[in-house]
Amino acid sequence: MPDLTQGSKIAASSGQISTQLDDEAIILDLETGTYYGLAQVGARIWAILQQPTTCAQIVDTLLDEYDVERATLAEDVLAFVRDLRANRLVELL
Repeated sequence: MPDLTQGSKIAASSGQISTQLDDEAIILDLETGTYYGLAQVGARIWAILQQPTTCAQIVDTLLDEYDVERATLAEDVLAFVRDLRANRLVELL
């Protein structure tokens, strides 16, 4: 599996369904039946991932919404998206 970078084009995979509940997201993996819950920032990233994007674009969007250092945010977003990918919730395009 190719490594994910800040410039990798990614999007939510087609093998799941999700819904927003207040500032959280609930995701169901249709193949395994596993549910995932995402809190506020994770849910925001998930909303962005509904359209093809890059980790760098996610970082740019979140920098406009949260008071955080770019380097820290970039590392956190990349780690989070890698975790989503490991669980087959996002795919590399």
